[in-house]
Amino acid sequence: MFYRIGDFYELFYDDAIKGAQLLELTLTARNKNADDPIPMAGVPHHAAASYIDILVDQGYKVAICEQVEDPKLAVGMVKREVVQLVTPGTTMDIKAGAAKSNNYLAAVLALPSGYAFAYTDLTTGELKVTTLPSRFAVQNELAALSSKEIVIDPALSEDDQAAFKQGDRLLSVQPDTGAQAEASYVAQDLADADQVAVVERLMQYLLITQNGAWPTFKKRWPISHQLSLKWIRTRALTWIFSRTVGPAKRQIRYCGCWMRPRPPWVAAS
Repeated sequence: MFYRIGDFYELFYDDAIKGAQLLELTLTARNKNADDPIPMAGVPHHAAASYIDILVDQGYKVAICEQVEDPKLAVGMVKREVVQLVTPGTTMDIKAGAAKSNNYLAAVLALPSGYAFAYTDLTTGELKVTTLPSRFAVQNELAALSSKEIVIDPALSEDDQAAFKQGDRLLSVQPDTGAQAEASYVAQDLADADQVAVVERLMQYLLITQNGAWPTFKKRWPISHQLSLKWIRTRALTWIFSRTVGPAKRQIRYCGCWMRPRPPWVAAS
C-alpha cells in the first residue's frame, strides 16, 4: 500500500519492512518512543512510478491510496481512497524498452471439457477470447503470450493453479461479482456463454484494479480456424517491420503483434 501523505507515499508495518528491503529505502518508525513503534518508509510522490515498477516487476501488487479532498478544507483527517491497484498484468507505464512488447493479462475458467480463455493488453486495448481443449493448451497460450498475471476463479483446481503458475506467474483470484453493465457491454457480441463468462470475469477484475478507467477495447472474437495460414504469409513482413528504425517503429511492431500465430484467434474484420 502506497499511502499518500503530503509530497510522499508512505508504507507502514510489513509493507514498510518489505519495501525497504526491495526498494533500498531507509526504514524508520512512527512513535519511536512507544512500546510498539510503527515501521514506516517513504518515497517522493514524483518518483513513485519507478518504485512501483520495481515492485510490480517482482510480482507484487501495489495499491495507490490518494488524498481525495483538499487538505486545507478538510475537517480532521484528510479523506483518502484507494484509486488504483497496479498489478503485473495491468501496469500501463510504457517505457522505451517495454513499448516493444505487449503486456498481457489473461483469464481462465475451467469447463466440464476444456477451458474458456481470454486475454487483454491495456496499453493497446487488444482483447481476445477462445475455448481451449486442455490444460496443456492453456499453458502453451500463457507461455506464448509471456503473460505475467492470470485471473482465475476461486474454484479452479489446485492442479490447474500449479500448472498455470509456472514461470512465477501471478494468480489473481476473482469471484463472480454478478452482472455489471461495463463488463456485459464488452462481451455483448459473444454468442458462447462460457466465453461471455470469462470475458466478464476479466472485466470485473479490471473494474476493481483500474477503478473503472480502461481503454476502448479492440475486440477480436474467434470466428474460424484459418488464422495460422494468414500468419505464415505475414510473418516475414512483421520480422522486417520489427527491425525498422525511426518514430514509427513501435506502432508498426504493435500492428504485427496483434496477429497471433495460433488458431483459433481471428482478428475481427
